[in-house]
Amino acid sequence: MSASFKIKIPRMQTTLSDDSLVAFIFISYFCSEAFRSLVARSIGSGIFDIVYNVLFIGAVFLLALSTKRKRLLKPALCYLIVALLFIFTILIHPEYESWYFEASYGIQVQFFRAVGGIWAFLVVYLVADKEKLYRYLKISCWILFAFLCLKFFSAQARGYWVSYGADYSRLERDYNLGFGYNMLFPVIFFSAEAYLHRKKKYYIPFAIGSVLILLGGSRGAIVWVAVAFLFMLPYRWKSMSKTEKARSVALIIVIAPIVWLIYTNYDLLSQGLLFLLNSRGITSRTLTALLTGEFSEANGRDQIYEMTIERIRQGGLFGNGVFGERVIVGQRFRWGYAHNLFLELYAAFGYLGGTIVSLGLIISVIKTAIGCIESKEQIIFVTFLGASMKLMLSDSFWFNSAFWGLLAIMVMWRKQFSSKPDSVEEMAFTRSSNIL
Repeated sequence: MSASFKIKIPRMQTTLSDDSLVAFIFISYFCSEAFRSLVARSIGSGIFDIVYNVLFIGAVFLLALSTKRKRLLKPALCYLIVALLFIFTILIHPEYESWYFEASYGIQVQFFRAVGGIWAFLVVYLVADKEKLYRYLKISCWILFAFLCLKFFSAQARGYWVSYGADYSRLERDYNLGFGYNMLFPVIFFSAEAYLHRKKKYYIPFAIGSVLILLGGSRGAIVWVAVAFLFMLPYRWKSMSKTEKARSVALIIVIAPIVWLIYTNYDLLSQGLLFLLNSRGITSRTLTALLTGEFSEANGRDQIYEMTIERIRQGGLFGNGVFGERVIVGQRFRWGYAHNLFLELYAAFGYLGGTIVSLGLIISVIKTAIGCIESKEQIIFVTFLGASMKLMLSDSFWFNSAFWGLLAIMVMWRKQFSSKPDSVEEMAFTRSSNIL
């Protein structure tokens, strides 16, 4: 007679362990700059990157052994497609090799390190539950906001921002391009919390972050803060009462002539305001550009766009492959990328492929926007979409974490939206009709 013993591991305990790993991966990824700044002072930046990579890969490996391993399949497929694109391109264009391994933006920096933008697809896709995704996003935005505020005031105390030029030389400037766009992520989240959730207290960090972008960031970042409200307006308009809609219309009627007066007397008003700010010791590259009428200058983008368009013509129907524009743009500007999402897509995939991918992105964004019924869905979507707008004026989509996070949201929510009950689908259709 033999006895058998079975040890049952409570399912709840395993689930909590998996969720803890996912929370760690998400928050540590989106707040990696803050954690690096805090930890690297004691162990060094290089060692921190190694430790972070080991922890990130280790956490993903543990998930691969858990109940969440199925969540890794689509990210794995995504990265396989990316790898094949690079392999096929380098086989056809071996002259791209130097750009693939460029010291600042090469694949060894952007893809082989866990902080690269492309890994946001995996990080976001792992969070299947929208409530948890919203919670992790909120925690990350607060950590980022606190860190970036400290970074701003540290630069003010020092008297300048430290950055590095195209030749890797150390520069001391009165603004920081990366700071503005990094602050854009939590600022858009706070604005969505205040406007869509109607939590007025969130206007405080939103206002603080917006002012800091204006004082220490780039002009492009402050533009997308305003544009984010346009993304949110259709959601808010539907829930407004007739009184609120009437007030909004009245406010527009009142503001319109004021804006016209400011526009017609802009030179006089701007010079007076600029003098007042300078007399009080307040300086800002963005404010100066805004008040002196230089806000819309392209700062070299016109030349980049011209070179990229010429490269698109050379690529024809099927394009020049991944990083295809950099061979031309990089001759004048070291970083080499097109500074516009759609130009970069057309340079890489040609008239045919660029059109297919661009239309696919636009349609997916619209469908996801329409499918977001609950306020938390809307906040998550608007945050990633608004932060992705950086790609209209700067950066490369290969490096942008908000863009890859947005892709993950569109992929995983597409199935969830299609499986909603009929009543919810009818609600979405009604809401989309009102939006359009």
